[in-house]
Amino acid sequence: MLRRALALVIVSLGVACAFLLARPSAPHRTGASSATVAPLGSSTVGIEQKLAQMPLSFEQNAGQTDSSVNFLARANNYTLFLKPTEAVLSAYAPTDRKHPARTALGSAAVRMRFVNANENAKVEGEDNSAGVSNYFIGKDPKTWRTNVPRYKDVRVRGLYDGIDLLYYGKDRELEHDLIVAPGKDPGVIGMSFGGAAALKIDSAGDLVVGLKNGELRLRKPKIYQHQGEKLAAVDGGYVLRGANQIGFSIGKYDPSQPLVIDPVLVFSTYFGGNGGDGVSVVIESVALDASGNIYVAGITSSPSFPLKSPFQGTVPADACGTMAAPAMCLLGFVSKFNPSASALIYSTYFGGTSDEEEADSVAVDANENVYVAGNTIAADFPTTMGAFSTTFVAGTCQESPQFEFPCREAYVAKFDSSGASLDYSTYVGSVGDTAIFGSRSLVVDSSGHAFLNGNTSSTSFPTTPTAFQPTCILAVEDGNLCFKAFVTELNPAGSGLVYSTYLGGSGEDNGGQIALDSTGLAVVAGGAQSTDFPLVNPVQTTPSQGFFAKLKADGSGLVFSSYFGGPQNSNTLIEGIALDQNDDIYLAGLASGPFPTTPGAYLTSIPPTLTQPAAYWYFRPTWAEVVLMPRCRWRSTRHSRFTSSGKPARLTFRW
Repeated sequence: MLRRALALVIVSLGVACAFLLARPSAPHRTGASSATVAPLGSSTVGIEQKLAQMPLSFEQNAGQTDSSVNFLARANNYTLFLKPTEAVLSAYAPTDRKHPARTALGSAAVRMRFVNANENAKVEGEDNSAGVSNYFIGKDPKTWRTNVPRYKDVRVRGLYDGIDLLYYGKDRELEHDLIVAPGKDPGVIGMSFGGAAALKIDSAGDLVVGLKNGELRLRKPKIYQHQGEKLAAVDGGYVLRGANQIGFSIGKYDPSQPLVIDPVLVFSTYFGGNGGDGVSVVIESVALDASGNIYVAGITSSPSFPLKSPFQGTVPADACGTMAAPAMCLLGFVSKFNPSASALIYSTYFGGTSDEEEADSVAVDANENVYVAGNTIAADFPTTMGAFSTTFVAGTCQESPQFEFPCREAYVAKFDSSGASLDYSTYVGSVGDTAIFGSRSLVVDSSGHAFLNGNTSSTSFPTTPTAFQPTCILAVEDGNLCFKAFVTELNPAGSGLVYSTYLGGSGEDNGGQIALDSTGLAVVAGGAQSTDFPLVNPVQTTPSQGFFAKLKADGSGLVFSSYFGGPQNSNTLIEGIALDQNDDIYLAGLASGPFPTTPGAYLTSIPPTLTQPAAYWYFRPTWAEVVLMPRCRWRSTRHSRFTSSGKPARLTFRW
């Protein structure tokens, strides 16, 4: 739920040099990775816009979906499957963008079939410059598929006698040209959409395919012939042939020359969304390597081919992976793009059979190896031999006697620079719910150690013997249950823990943000409900809903730890962290109540106009910027700075 709140960015300088010099001399890696996390602000919005504008590309089926399918493609809010005489579009629309599996799902599979066409037509890709795909789905490596080629076009040769079909993408929409050879009859072309689809031709000449949850639209076809370097338009359009079939009416043309019929498929009205509500891809995290290549991680639908015809309708979320609703399963993904986001290098998909697979945070090391962290409820999540934990043990969680749900377990996976080799993959958790949230929950140092910051309700979460908090301090006011942040460091092979510790007091405390200083020490931030959160050399001792802390190299203690923000009823929430070359700490978050500011700051209080009901904010943190949802009226940032002695120097709103 969106909060009525002032979005902010908090900027602070690091603790006193004396604290760093007093740090224990336990051995650890020096220097953080040279790769960077992309700022999740206007630059990320720009990346998302560029990705949304990239044309469709078509994956060759190498076993990642049903064997009857030749190629598949992912559009804004549907997945497309191509067969010799059929194009099948599978889509679903969650009511909750972040957790689609937890709410009612509408799903559909629409079959666009060419009537009386050649079932043995040859289907082949053209122009394989669209990158590659990799699939790591399930535990069995024999089912994994790597270096699957992606093509810009797909041609069906001999769909009808003397008629080819060419699929290609333009502005994220599907176009398909029917190319009629000289002397051949375009009147043989027919298309059907299944018995449950209602067809009509509107006043603009578009074909409208009515579905239960929306509509599919094929724009009035462009019909033309080439005359030298020019195109000569030919009159024509759709004609209905019975209740569920259409053909084409063609005006006068030169039958000695090829004829092109070009409909454009528009799926954006399906479920009433434009691709932002209907989910095919949700980007959760962005990172950059030293060369400027862009890595995005997030959630997408599985490539399972819809088997129920003609469209699936609404089905329960727990039907994921069944014959009734195979396309509802989700996968995590990581994609690599060139620095201008104009070309895809690879997309790697991974996960188990589950409707709750998430890839929430991505990091990249100096060798362009990619690390992804997220959450899963799948017992068949792909793990690797020798990894720290290869068995799902989270079990079932219960919010009330009437409401049980699968507990999540966090994971960390490392892919090589090609995205085609899974170097390691491991669960991180135990009995109970363990999860990470936020785009900066994972960070990697220059030696390949992966650091994770998240939340757990498990009293048996794996910790190390000398950890700062090896056991969970139970939350007394929450029924003596465990609700704690955790900080975990994995070794470079992903086979064991360097350290792992709970972090919190006797209340409910949440992790979620992590960065490394120049010496490899972890700096974390999150939310605090405890009034006894452990403090070391604090900037602020008054309990607040926010905290930040730096851990010692072996995880045995804190270099510093502090509350930060307004009082515990102020809705302070820290949602982003970064460090600069001086180890200055930048925090980002939101607040809707009192918040500490300093004299001379640009803005020391919330403007009254920002407390009006219309000011609903969706927060996305950057180093110095917050980006809002389009419906919102305001942009706002907040800067906070601490002197080298750890005292506030500048705390300010900016809007």
